[in-house]
Amino acid sequence: MGGCLFGIFVNVGTKVMAANIYAQAALAVILVLLRPGQFPLAAAGTLIYSGYYFIVLLVTSLWLPGFFSTWNGSELWSLSLLGIPLEEILWVTTFSACWPLLISYVCDVRIQARRKLEG
Repeated sequence: MGGCLFGIFVNVGTKVMAANIYAQAALAVILVLLRPGQFPLAAAGTLIYSGYYFIVLLVTSLWLPGFFSTWNGSELWSLSLLGIPLEEILWVTTFSACWPLLISYVCDVRIQARRKLEG
């Protein structure tokens, strides 16, 4: 489904990175609508992995000055946060929300409330 969404966005003239971000965001919304109980997975994925990835990129930029110059194509929006291209931040945010939802959907994982132990 994500590939189809990506193809639609690209075919209407959306730049590739933006199409990827939009497709991942749309897929995450669709998966949450299909299984609202899985929203905690998306929230946790977004908070934990996005934060981790952002820190890794910052450390990498300190270790390898000029690292962010690898993101210099015409596909970019020319906006950045602490030197990190905005597209990369949005990509990791939508990816880290979408991935746990997709895996839980494919593997038919369900979140259940904890049962209290008797005793």
